[in-house]
Amino acid sequence: MFHYKACGLPNIYLENGYVIEEGPLGVEYGIENMHELHAEIAVTLTKKSTGLTANEFRYLRIQLDLSKKTLAALLDTEQAQVSEWETGTTQIPVMADYCLRGFYLDSIDEKLDGGLLRQIAELDRSIHESEIKLKLLKEQCSWALASNKLCA
Repeated sequence: MFHYKACGLPNIYLENGYVIEEGPLGVEYGIENMHELHAEIAVTLTKKSTGLTANEFRYLRIQLDLSKKTLAALLDTEQAQVSEWETGTTQIPVMADYCLRGFYLDSIDEKLDGGLLRQIAELDRSIHESEIKLKLLKEQCSWALASNKLCA
């Protein structure tokens, strides 16, 4: 299992879909279908039942290719507030969490499962980090969760 830290998230592990080799500058690794992997990570984050962590919030913003200033404007807040959420200085409000998930899913023409209030209630219940394990499905050449749920 490969601990994939380069995406900026501390809890991403790949079962396969990577190569580790000795290169001229030391150990090097390569990831297959990296663009799709990053998209799968983002979709997985939008569907997790716990609140987004600071790193996950930042990851989704970056996947949306939004600046902090633009996201702040969309959420009717200040850029400094977005920075505080992304550094973990202040807790991410449930509505900001939910909106960012919705923005990402809208960008790929999907919608959040369930109703708005149910999603908000679920996010409000728990704010802890989970490991996300992914594997490359060789026959389909696509990334998917390694198990049916996020690991606690």
